[in-house]
Amino acid sequence: MQRERRKRGHEASHGDTCEERIIERKKTKRDQEASRNSLVSSIISKKMQIFWLPTEKSRRDYLMSTVTPRQRRMIERMVQLNKTWDKLNEDYLERFGCPDTPVSNRSFVEKPFGYAASDDSLLTSSVVSLALYDGDKMLFACSGVALGRKGRAYPVVSRFVTSKRLVTEFEKNRNRADNLRINVRLHDKESFDGFLGLYDSHIAIVTSFWFANVPPVDLHSHIGWQNDLVAYGRAFSSGILMATSNAPTQLLGADHLIKHDLIPFPCPVTEAGLGGPVINEAGDVVGLSIKVDVDEETTYFLHRVALLARLEYLEKLMPNSTNFREYTLPDGVNSIVPSGFMAHVNYLKSCGYPQPPPLVLEVNGRLLNTFEEDFGQLYGYEDCDSNFYDRSSEEQVWDKLRKKVVTNICRRVVSLSSYDGDVRSFSCTGLLIKWHKTGTPVILTSASLVRSRVDENEIDEKLKIKVLLPPKQVVDGTLELYHSDYNIAVISLQKPLYGIRPEYIFRTAKRPPRVVAIGRGAQDGLLMGTIGKAVKKLAGDKLPCEDLKLSTCKITKVGIGGPLVNIVNGLFAGMNFYGETDVTPYLPRAIIVEVLSGTDLPSHKGMDHATDIMGAATVKKNRWRVPKPYWYHPLFEDRRPLHFYGRQLQ
Repeated sequence: MQRERRKRGHEASHGDTCEERIIERKKTKRDQEASRNSLVSSIISKKMQIFWLPTEKSRRDYLMSTVTPRQRRMIERMVQLNKTWDKLNEDYLERFGCPDTPVSNRSFVEKPFGYAASDDSLLTSSVVSLALYDGDKMLFACSGVALGRKGRAYPVVSRFVTSKRLVTEFEKNRNRADNLRINVRLHDKESFDGFLGLYDSHIAIVTSFWFANVPPVDLHSHIGWQNDLVAYGRAFSSGILMATSNAPTQLLGADHLIKHDLIPFPCPVTEAGLGGPVINEAGDVVGLSIKVDVDEETTYFLHRVALLARLEYLEKLMPNSTNFREYTLPDGVNSIVPSGFMAHVNYLKSCGYPQPPPLVLEVNGRLLNTFEEDFGQLYGYEDCDSNFYDRSSEEQVWDKLRKKVVTNICRRVVSLSSYDGDVRSFSCTGLLIKWHKTGTPVILTSASLVRSRVDENEIDEKLKIKVLLPPKQVVDGTLELYHSDYNIAVISLQKPLYGIRPEYIFRTAKRPPRVVAIGRGAQDGLLMGTIGKAVKKLAGDKLPCEDLKLSTCKITKVGIGGPLVNIVNGLFAGMNFYGETDVTPYLPRAIIVEVLSGTDLPSHKGMDHATDIMGAATVKKNRWRVPKPYWYHPLFEDRRPLHFYGRQLQ
C-alpha cells in the first residue's frame, strides 16, 4: 500500500502518468524520424528560396537550419573531412606534381616552308603531322614518319618516329594541371591520339593504339646518293605536304657517316618540317630532319644508317614478358612520363619503385610485388581513415582470436621502413620484444630491412629507419644487431613508444599446430592476419636456410619480419619470411632465442655502431633475396595462348 501511495505521489508531482510519458517519448521519436526522412524533400521543396538567397554562406546557413542537431554534426564532420582530404591532395601535388608555372594564353602558329608538294605516293603518305595540345590549345606541331611492325609484338599499335624537339616542347610546357596530349594527323586528315614513349638525343617514338592504315617508311633500301635532296613536312591544320630541296654541303661518304650522325643541309625548314623525311631524287629515304639553325639557314638531318641503328636499339627496349622483371633503360635513352601521371610516378620513385615502361601506365598496367599489397583480413584502429573493408579478404581471423590476444598484437606489432635519403629502400613488419637482460623494448625484424639496394648480400648501416605504431606514433630506429645467415635484425628506439606491450620471448614454448601470420601496412599501419598450419618441409622444397620451417599462411612482402603467433594464446612462434609459393617460410622461435641469448646490445656497451652476431670472419652461406617490384600488363605478353572459336575436331 505504501509503495502504491509513493507511486501515485510521484506521478502527481510530475503531472503526467507513466503511460503518458511513454506515449510522449514515442511521439517525439516519430517526429524526429519523420524530420530525418523529409530532409531531402524539404530542401527540394524550398529549392527556389535557396537560390534567391544572396550569398553562399546564407544558403549554407539556411540548409543547416533545416536539419536536426545530429544531422548537423554529421554534416560538419563530413565537411571537415573533405577539407582534410583537399589539403592532403594539395600537399601531394605540391611535393610530387609538376611545378605550378604560369600558362601562356598564346597558341602555336604554324609557319609554312618551301612549296606544296604532290601527295600521291606511298612514301609521302607515310608522312604524318604531330601536334602538342594543352586542352584545346595547340602548343607545338611538327612532322613524323610511320614505322613498320615487327614480329608478334603485342599490343598491335601504330608507331611513328619524329624529332626529339617534340619531347623538349612537351617537357617545357608541363604544369601542375598536367593535361598535355599528342594528336596524330594522317595524309587523309584522319586524326587520333598518340603517346610519347622512348626517346634519345635525336629521335622520339610516338605510339597510338589506333590501327592507322599508313604505309611504313622503308629504311632498308640501297641508297644511291644524289646531288639534290628534298625535305618534307606536313602542316597539321591544313594537312598540306610541304617540301624544299637543295644539295648537301658535305660529301656523304661512308667514313663521314661513321663519324657524324647529323648532316647539314642548306635548306631550312620550319618547326612543321622537323621529324619529316629527307629524300633523294630516286625516292629513297636519306634521313630524318632533327633540328634547324635559322641564322645559318641550315637543317640538320639524321642520316639513314644512324636512324636505323637507333630504331633497332629502341625496339629492343620495348616492354615484353622477357624483360618485365628487370626492365631498365640504358644511359642515353629515356621514357616520357605520360600526361596526368607525373605526380603518381614521382610518388612511386620516392617509394623506391621503378619507373613504368612506355605505354604501361596508359593501358592501366599494374605494379606487382610492392610493399602495399595486403594479405589476409585487415584490422583497423580508432580514427582510421582507410576504407579497409573493401581491401580485406573474406577470411575470418580476428574474431577467432581472444580479445586480449588481439589487444596484445595491436600494441606490439609495428611497421618499419628504411630510407636512403628521401627514397624508401624497404618496408616490413616487426615485433616489440623485451631484451633478455635488461627488459629494454626493442624490435625484432628481418635484416632485409637494412640490406643494401646495390648488393643484397651486404648490410647498409647508413639507412635511416622509421617505426610506425598507429594511430600516430612515428619514431626513429637504430640498427643494433643483425645476423646475416639467419636474416635477423634487432632495432632499438631513439624515442619511447607509449601504450606498448612488448613480449618476452626468451623462454621455451611448444610449436603450435595452428598459427596466425601477422603484418602491418607500410602506409596506413593496418594490421593484417591470416590463419594456417605449421607443415613439414618436403624433399623438393628449396629454402634459403636449412633451419627454416613452413606454414600454410600466405603473406605478401610487407609481412616479412612479422610474427607467426599461436592462435590460442597469441605467443610468438617464429618470424615470417617471403616465399612465392603457397607456403611461407619462417624461422622458429627456438633458433631466434638461441642466436640472441648470448648477445648484449651494442648501445648498452657504449658502442655507436651495429654488430654482426656472426662476426666478420664467418663465411655467410645463406642468401636472402626478396623479389623486386615490376610493372606488368598482359597486353605485352610475347606468347599469348591461342584461342580457337567454333567447333573443334576431337
